[in-house]
Amino acid sequence: MPHPLKLYAILFLSVAASVHADDWETYRSDEYGFSMQVPKGTQFTEKEWEHGWAGLHASYEGVDIYVITRQGTEASAEEIEKVGTRVSGIPENAWKKVDEGKNMNGWKWHRTYKAQKQDAVVLAGMGTGPKGSYLLFLKTTADDLEENETAYKKWYSSLKVF
Repeated sequence: MPHPLKLYAILFLSVAASVHADDWETYRSDEYGFSMQVPKGTQFTEKEWEHGWAGLHASYEGVDIYVITRQGTEASAEEIEKVGTRVSGIPENAWKKVDEGKNMNGWKWHRTYKAQKQDAVVLAGMGTGPKGSYLLFLKTTADDLEENETAYKKWYSSLKVF
C-alpha cells in the first residue's frame, strides 16, 4: 500500500487540476461569431493580421489565446494553417492533426491540431462557419499543458462558431 503522504499528494494534485479547470468561463463574441472557454479574467484586445485576417488576442498567466477570423470568406485548410504557423512561430511540419469533422458546433468543417516546438505548445481549432473562416488557438508551455490537461481538453470541446 502506498505511503499516506503519497496518497495525500496524489489527491491534492488531482483536486488542484480540477479546480483550475473550473476557473474557466465562456467568452462569446457576436461580432466575430464564436464562443469558447477562457480562464476567468481574460481580457482580449482586437488585432489585425495580414491578408484580411483580424480578431482578438489575450495573454493570461503565460498563456496566449488567439481568435483569428476572415469574415465573409471560406478559406481552405491550407490557407488557415499558414496563418497559424506565421502567428504561432511553430513550423508547419510540427503541426499534428488531432481530429476533424463536419457540421458540429456551427462549423461547416473543422480540424483540431497540436503543435510543438521545443517548450512551446499550440492547441488549435480551425475551419469555416456561418460568418467565414476561423483559427482559434492557445499557446502555452509543455509543462503547463501537462499540468492543466483537463482544462485544455475542455477548451477544445468548447470551440463554437455562429
